Amino acid sequence: MYSFTLDDLKVTLRDLSGILQVLSIVMLVPVAATVFYTSAQSKTELFHEMLAFLLPSLVFYMLYTLSKKAGKTKTETRTSHALTTVVVAWMIIAIVGMLPFLVRGTLGPVDSFFESMSGWATTGMTMIEYPENIDKDILLYRSLTHLVGGVGIIALGLVVFLNTGKAAAEYYGSEVGVQRIKPGIRGTVVETWKIYMLYAFAGTILYFIAGMSFFDALNHSWAAIATGGFSTHSQSIGHFDSVVIEVITILLMLAGAVSFLLHYRLFTGDVKSLLSNVESKFMFFLILTSTLVVWASVFNSAPDFNSASPAISLRKSAFQTVSAITCTGFGTSDTGQWPELAQTVLIMLMYSGGFYGSTAGGIKLLRLAVIVKSIHYVFKRMMLPKNAVVAFKLGEKNIDFADLLYVLGFSMIYLIISLVGAILLMSLGFTGMEGVELSFSAMGNVGIVFVTGARWFEMVSSGKIVLALLMWIGRLEVFPILLLLRPLVRRKNKMRG
Repeated sequence: MYSFTLDDLKVTLRDLSGILQVLSIVMLVPVAATVFYTSAQSKTELFHEMLAFLLPSLVFYMLYTLSKKAGKTKTETRTSHALTTVVVAWMIIAIVGMLPFLVRGTLGPVDSFFESMSGWATTGMTMIEYPENIDKDILLYRSLTHLVGGVGIIALGLVVFLNTGKAAAEYYGSEVGVQRIKPGIRGTVVETWKIYMLYAFAGTILYFIAGMSFFDALNHSWAAIATGGFSTHSQSIGHFDSVVIEVITILLMLAGAVSFLLHYRLFTGDVKSLLSNVESKFMFFLILTSTLVVWASVFNSAPDFNSASPAISLRKSAFQTVSAITCTGFGTSDTGQWPELAQTVLIMLMYSGGFYGSTAGGIKLLRLAVIVKSIHYVFKRMMLPKNAVVAFKLGEKNIDFADLLYVLGFSMIYLIISLVGAILLMSLGFTGMEGVELSFSAMGNVGIVFVTGARWFEMVSSGKIVLALLMWIGRLEVFPILLLLRPLVRRKNKMRG
């Protein structure tokens, strides 16, 4: 059993300091938007508006200073340290990150925590009913939480400020995946951010050309590439009612849901790697079949499809399908009014998620591919003699028994936690379908919500806390939190014994 010693605490605090230092700088970015978009009549009013971001920046810096002083140790970072730090860091980020909403008076305490966790975890669920009425610097801050939270703020902090490549490797694996673009972790993190920001920049330009204002273009580009889902409009992408904007959004969502390793190979001219990739084939198959099933289900059935042409119905079905599987959560249609068959398909896509090593949530397509392959393997073994030796392969790679157990175990635990979340939500007044959908949407960091209007925005505080915790667990991919809680449970059982 992992025993957490004083030296382990120092390692955690040392690593945490680099992350907090980055965040203290990140929180200053929206200040520029405050100055640019302010309607303040005096310097005092302007300062009060800037305080919404200066205060959390100061809090992050103070926490950085304290953790740096308390975390003086030469002990190298181990996996156990990385898991502990990641769990603690994401909760600190969400708590301090709620301050802009509180200071500005945009939301109350619980709603602010919910909004912050949803932003940093790239979920996109929101307690802001009409974003159009919110200050633009607050909206930009929400989108910034997506941009920074999507690709992994934690590994960046380790690389930039602590110069610890080995430690950063542990954190990068916890946040994005273990796939490396470059031999060194520093090179991998830098290249990942380059690719990420290139797409964010390209998305902004394309949106602007397509007719969005620069402000809308910037916000939606950041949210799309991070597979986040926050919008500057209450009707999300549906507000624009533009085929071109929807196509751009689909491309950005897909780009965010594809692993950074494949992006790097594409930029180096290796197109074959994308076409031959197992996850690519799975995603193409799921998008195609799911779109057709959803289209057949909603056509002339959902209220907003009654007078729609087959082409418009197909367009909306395809958009929501991509939005679900990439775990982005943008919308062009009221999915809460869709038939249960279409809603069930969307929930299944939320569970599967995007590529391993991408910004998408869910269990990831690679794990889904292993599960499907294992079912095929079982049937194949049943048809052969018991002493027959059959290799378990996914593509060209052999999958050993330990890897298979990990995938099956992770997928089952993920499913159980999602179902427990659904039961808790149902106990708070949601229907069975609503509870399941909200739980899977939060756990997969998706953001699609079948519950609309007052029933959503007047949700009890306990429901918001449940959803926020599911976002946290899902963002960390379950195991870090369970491994951290394991010693506590054992100690409690030992005391009882």
